[in-house]
Amino acid sequence: MATSGKAPETQSAMQLLKKALPSLIIFGTFTASALAMKIAPLYGLLPGQTNKEILKAWAKFTALPELQMVLKPLSFDAQKFMIAVAVLHLIVALVIVLPSGPWGARIAGLWAMISMAGAEFCTRKTAFVPAGFPKEYQWLGVYVTTTTHLILFLAGFLMVFSEYRGSLIVMLNELLASATAKGSSSSKTQSTSDSKRGRPVTSPEKGTGSKRDSTPKPTSAMKKADSTSPKKSGKA
Repeated sequence: MATSGKAPETQSAMQLLKKALPSLIIFGTFTASALAMKIAPLYGLLPGQTNKEILKAWAKFTALPELQMVLKPLSFDAQKFMIAVAVLHLIVALVIVLPSGPWGARIAGLWAMISMAGAEFCTRKTAFVPAGFPKEYQWLGVYVTTTTHLILFLAGFLMVFSEYRGSLIVMLNELLASATAKGSSSSKTQSTSDSKRGRPVTSPEKGTGSKRDSTPKPTSAMKKADSTSPKKSGKA
């Protein structure tokens, strides 16, 4: 009985987690990318030479002929391009959190797919390696970058073609409610099984009274004997 009761709750919680995971990944990654990888380098907030390396990488991205076809008519340099991408990332993060409806989620997922495909194209064309990887481990940095782009692309794909279940806040609230209900039901099941397997608990009066007080209680015959004993002794 306990196993059959747990199965539907576990399945619903796992389904909610699968539904919320793509939105959660894109929201966290895009917010962090906009603030740490685009806005922070412009103001020199990152440690060491990281700011210069990131700005140099974006300058290489902007100089690509494929991007110049779009950026040159807009008069976008590397800094303006960074700000534009950061703003779009933050807008997408807000769309995921706010109740934007199914089309809002699809647009956010589509932007994730387009931006990750463009990021992979730019990093491959310019042989970009993330900061922090020494020369002997630059191949590892390339694999990490490609894997990150691929995961975010798949998350955007799921947001575009999966069923809409509400905003990220709604899905997280449903997941929390499902997990709370699962925990309460499991605790009730555990207490019921313990009561069935355990022995009945004796009351403290019955369990300890016989051990502490072994003096027999006075009976009616003993009371009569006590009342007649003075008379007998007086007659004698």
